Amino acid sequence: MNAPHNEAVASEAPPRVRRRRSIDHMWLERGANHKWGWKHVFFGLLSLLLGVVGQSLVARHTSTPLGAFLADGVLWTVLIVTVAVAYRISVPRRLLAFRGTDVLFGVSAGLGLRFATDALQRSEQGFLAWPQLAQTDGVVPSGWWLDAIVANLIVAPLVEEFFFRGFLLVALYTVFRRITGSPSVAGVAAMLISTAVFLFAQVALASFSMSVSGVVSVVLLGLVAAGLVLVTGRLWSAVVAHATFNAVWVLLALVGTMASGVGA
Repeated sequence: MNAPHNEAVASEAPPRVRRRRSIDHMWLERGANHKWGWKHVFFGLLSLLLGVVGQSLVARHTSTPLGAFLADGVLWTVLIVTVAVAYRISVPRRLLAFRGTDVLFGVSAGLGLRFATDALQRSEQGFLAWPQLAQTDGVVPSGWWLDAIVANLIVAPLVEEFFFRGFLLVALYTVFRRITGSPSVAGVAAMLISTAVFLFAQVALASFSMSVSGVVSVVLLGLVAAGLVLVTGRLWSAVVAHATFNAVWVLLALVGTMASGVGA
């Protein structure tokens, strides 16, 4: 008597199971970070231009380490506010995730970049002089830590990587991926354009008087940092690489400054 009922139950389609989005879904995938577009790219470029102009205006009226730090602070403030506004709209998924390998990749890349730039400088000048914090006959200038430690090792790597790679690179990748449908084309375009903008900012901050080796070192840093973000999908390896690159210079400059006073 129950056979027809059982057959009816068996013939019913099984309930559909709703698929959950994979936890590995990240900003590199098609359709991700869809709230960012060209207007955000142009907003970032305009903000950078205003920040560079503001930094230059303040720097012209000061010659002290504190004044230089405050001038840089104008630029950093503009950049970090720009990133904050963009992240309030949409935070790129898993961009800020951290893994231990990010430190390994970053330190390795930073050391390699410093070795490469020193080789370029030796090739350009015919020799490689020890860098110095200032021409002080072996005396480390007062307030050196403000520029060398706080600015170069902490603030600059964080703020610049968040803006140029954590915001501009991601925004450019997003719009080019939307246009071309190719992650490779979008990645290359975003890497080249973000590096070009990074180079413009550094040259402008140097009053457009940067050596050939200096230009090449900035380009290499921009390309490597962008490559790390695109390959890993995370930002922190680029931050570590930038900090390591600067840290080696600071260490060499301390040794060079103190050694310059030996036998003077």
